[in-house]
Amino acid sequence: MVGLLALARDRACEANLAEAIDAELDAGRLSDLDTLDCRFAAAAGAIPGVTVEVAPLQLYDELSAVQQVGAA
Repeated sequence: MVGLLALARDRACEANLAEAIDAELDAGRLSDLDTLDCRFAAAAGAIPGVTVEVAPLQLYDELSAVQQVGAA
């Protein structure tokens, strides 16, 4: 039971999980946590890849040396 609750929370699939459990119970079977875990696993392509380009450190030195011109 705790595993099912954790699955519902982690995957945000409460309604769909409830339907799957009801279908299993209607068929006279108990739900298998491993099967449900695979069924509601996040799709591999659902999480996009992120590429981060890091600026060279000397640019930070240049930024810190900038001074305001014309302030009187």
